[in-house]
Amino acid sequence: MARGWEKLPAELLQPLPRREELESLARHYHRLLDEHARAAALGSTRRRIEERMSDVLHRFERVLVEWVPDEELGRAWFEYLQDPSLEPPEGQRLAARGVRR
Repeated sequence: MARGWEKLPAELLQPLPRREELESLARHYHRLLDEHARAAALGSTRRRIEERMSDVLHRFERVLVEWVPDEELGRAWFEYLQDPSLEPPEGQRLAARGVRR
């Protein structure tokens, strides 16, 4: 199955500072979680939502691995992605542009 970035909203395809990009991807994932919960259990809509959730999750993980050098902060971001009731992690300990771990 081919997955293309054309499935993601245009605002998620624009370059953002890392923290804002992580927050934007997490908010989008949270909206998809809500849609997924409302969709029929065996419907094609639910499967399309699952594909979109997978795309957003993979992009979130790439940004996290590339720009969050602190494992504890990375875990906090992933917990925020999984639990919409949490607030985004505090701290700006993200790697500087061009610096990767």
